[in-house]
Amino acid sequence: VLVNDADLDGNDLSAVLDADVSNGLLFLVNDTGGFTYTPNSGFVGTDSFTYHATDGFANSATVTVTLQVGP
Repeated sequence: VLVNDADLDGNDLSAVLDADVSNGLLFLVNDTGGFTYTPNSGFVGTDSFTYHATDGFANSATVTVTLQVGP
């Protein structure tokens, strides 16, 4: 998720989970912003989570990531 985030001072960013998914399991790698999502068995539909980026000094606005799970 951090691929589209940048720090004006060039500091390293971390992703911080604000609200977890509702219909599965989310593993967020804070220092890279990568994530793995595993939907609950049989779940089809939309799920989402929110996060913000931080450089340890300041935080970004909260961002919502929406995931579409197909059949």
